[in-house]
Amino acid sequence: MNLADNLVSAAERFGERAALRLDDDTITYAEFLGQALAAAGLVRSLGVEPGDRIALVSPNVPAYPIVFYGAMLAGCAVVPMNPLLSVREMGYYLTDSGAKAVFAVDAVAETVTKAAAETGVPVVVVGPGGPSAEQLDGTTPLTAPVPRTGSDIATILYTSGTTGQPKGALLTHDNLASNARTSAVALVEA
Repeated sequence: MNLADNLVSAAERFGERAALRLDDDTITYAEFLGQALAAAGLVRSLGVEPGDRIALVSPNVPAYPIVFYGAMLAGCAVVPMNPLLSVREMGYYLTDSGAKAVFAVDAVAETVTKAAAETGVPVVVVGPGGPSAEQLDGTTPLTAPVPRTGSDIATILYTSGTTGQPKGALLTHDNLASNARTSAVALVEA
């Protein structure tokens, strides 16, 4: 059970429907899946293996869900990081989480690059639309999600750290799937 199976199912059911919108730009479910599978290939080309952690620093632009699901499709756990974090805070998250790579949108690349340099974590800078054609050149897109179990870590969310160092809350594929089901019932089907 890989949470990214939901994206595959949605693309099969709603392929030409809008999945992502930003201003006048629209990405269909089929395009979203294709871009996420390409991003998964980029993740794997970095030597990242299933179960490894990938940090993601991005505002709410298409790159965020594309890289997030790309990492999930590759079997990785995602460590989302607020783009407003300081170099020190980012460095702590990268070290504490054991991130093998960090993906950052170009608008925050300077801060992320400084934090990554201090921790030795490789940085991939992407545009707001996700990885570029040049970044994907020579990589092989995945064709299906890497199998994961429901108890495998899907994401690590950090607490605010108001009473001490931030702590990483480990959320499994089952945790997130349950949350999605509950949200669908409570918000969509209600």
